[in-house]
Amino acid sequence: MDKHKMIQSLNERLSARRQANARLCRQKREHLEKIVSVISEFQVEKIVLFGSITEPERFETHSDIDIGLTGIKKREISAFIAGVHDLYEKA
Repeated sequence: MDKHKMIQSLNERLSARRQANARLCRQKREHLEKIVSVISEFQVEKIVLFGSITEPERFETHSDIDIGLTGIKKREISAFIAGVHDLYEKA
């Protein structure tokens, strides 16, 4: 394979990977809507989304959803985690 074809092949694979990652990021953002519905059951002052989901070009198959909550009571954290866990158990 000549140099031009190798570069073209690599660019095509990179483009396909970026498109797949963007689709995955959109799917995870849909999951966020469900997670926010769980969050709404608790008194939370602020929701902070951070990490690779905020930058789709960095989001990959192994990426997770990073969420920070302020104002949630310590005694409610376990219930919140269980609520999010239940979303995925039902899926």
